[in-house]
Amino acid sequence: MRSVRTGDRYSMRYDGARISLRLNGELLTEIETPELARAYFGIWLDENSLAPDLRRQLLALTEAD
Repeated sequence: MRSVRTGDRYSMRYDGARISLRLNGELLTEIETPELARAYFGIWLDENSLAPDLRRQLLALTEAD
C-alpha cells in the first residue's frame, strides 16, 4: 500500500452485491458484505445522518424532500 498523494481519487461503489474500492480507477478490493455497505454509506446517506445538509447535497435533495 502506498501513501495518498495530491490528486489521488478514491471511489467506493456498492452494486447491490459488493463494495468495490478503487484508487485512480484501479480496483483495490471488493467486499461482499451488504451489512458493511449499509453501515458505511449510512454514515452520510441514512435518513438519520449526523450531517443532514451533506446528505441532501449528496442525494441532490431539496428542502421539500
